[in-house]
Amino acid sequence: TTVEAIEAAGTRGFAVRMDVLDRTSLIEGADAVLEHFGRIDVLVNNAIYQGRGTMDELLDLDEDDLRKLFEGNVFAQLALTKHVLPHMLERGSGTIINMISATAYQTPPAKIGQGGWGMGYAMTKAAFARVAPLLEVELGDRGIRSFSVDPGFVPTEKTEATNRAKDYAQHFVGAPPAVIGAVIAWLESDPEADALRGEVVMAQRECKRRGLLPGWPPPKQ
Repeated sequence: TTVEAIEAAGTRGFAVRMDVLDRTSLIEGADAVLEHFGRIDVLVNNAIYQGRGTMDELLDLDEDDLRKLFEGNVFAQLALTKHVLPHMLERGSGTIINMISATAYQTPPAKIGQGGWGMGYAMTKAAFARVAPLLEVELGDRGIRSFSVDPGFVPTEKTEATNRAKDYAQHFVGAPPAVIGAVIAWLESDPEADALRGEVVMAQRECKRRGLLPGWPPPKQ
């Protein structure tokens, strides 16, 4: 359905299956994209591990689950990034956009189930949040543009299904996924975004400030 929506918008879509716990699927997926399009201009590291341990407190956190969290939220993204970077460096251009989270640097307002989040998830996001700034230092002068995007609270089908949306809405202002998409598109395409390279881009704030999504935020009643 995503490919159909992309093609309906007048461009080409191509779907590949990737599993953050299956390293082979990541590499084969990237290679399939390279073969299909001939190049990769942008990598958005958005997927995360959503299995056991994500919303556990420390005393309940199993070490094996923590290892899967790091594999799915840090190591998988690093492997994919390292795989596409040589192709970008060969051309002298490319953009890496990493979806991070406020859990990486904020103290939760309450315990899990009352607006809080799991320690293991926060630890992995804290580690992943360091990737874009260091990439900017290491490869920024070779044409690689790197950004960290903090989407803020975005109600999704999953949060709605698990009743987390209502829980988080008591503590955080939410935005639809289209807001985050508009910011990612802006980062990739607008040279003005270079001023934010290596930094944490607060997606909801930038979208509102720059008017990236017409009609959002809606007028106050």
